[in-house]
Amino acid sequence: MKKLHLISLLLPLLALLVMPTTVQANIVLNPGFETADGGGAQNWFNWYNPANGVSQQRVTGVFLSGAASANTKLTGTSGYTIGGWGQELTGWSAGQTLNASLWTKVVVTGDAYAQLKLEIIKPSGNADVWGPSTASTSWTKLEQSYLIPSDTTQIKLLAVHVASVGANNGDIWFDDANAAIPEPTSMLLLGTGLIGLFTLGRKKIK
Repeated sequence: MKKLHLISLLLPLLALLVMPTTVQANIVLNPGFETADGGGAQNWFNWYNPANGVSQQRVTGVFLSGAASANTKLTGTSGYTIGGWGQELTGWSAGQTLNASLWTKVVVTGDAYAQLKLEIIKPSGNADVWGPSTASTSWTKLEQSYLIPSDTTQIKLLAVHVASVGANNGDIWFDDANAAIPEPTSMLLLGTGLIGLFTLGRKKIK
C-alpha cells in the first residue's frame, strides 16, 4: 500500500519530464551598445540613404540601461532621409520564430520616427519586414515576431530613423536590442532528483 501511495505521488511529478519548456536566447551581440568600436558600437554597422545630413554615434549621456546607447541624428535639408543601426544575426535556423525587439526614444524636431525592421535575404527574393514605429519622447519598446522562411540565408536586425521632409529631423536613441530564438530546455535536473526520491522511497519501503 505504501509503495502504491509513493508511486501515485511521484507520477505527476515525473510527467513534468515530458512537458515542453522553452527559454528565449538573445542572439544579438552587444545588445546594449556597451562596447565601443571607435565612434561606433562593436558588432553594429551604420547605414543611411541618402548619406547627406546623417550623424550616427554611440553615446553615453542617454541610455535605458547600462551606460550607453546608439544615437542617430538626421540633419538633411530636404527630401526623404532614412538611417540607423544594424546587425547581421547568427545562431538562428529556418523554421524558427524570431522574436525581435528594441527600445527607442525620440526627440522630434520635425516628422521623425523610429521603427524596427528585419531584412530577410533569400535566393527567391529579399524581404523587408517592417515592425512597429514610434515618435514617443519616452523610452518605448518596439517588438515583432517573424517565422523564418526555409530558404533564408541571412537576417539583419535594423534600428531605423525615418524623416521625410525638412531639416534637423530629430534625435533618436536605441538601446537593449533583442532577437530571441525559443529553445527547448531539459528537465534533467528535476528528473534526476525525482528518480533519486523514488529510489530512496523504495529502499525505505523494503
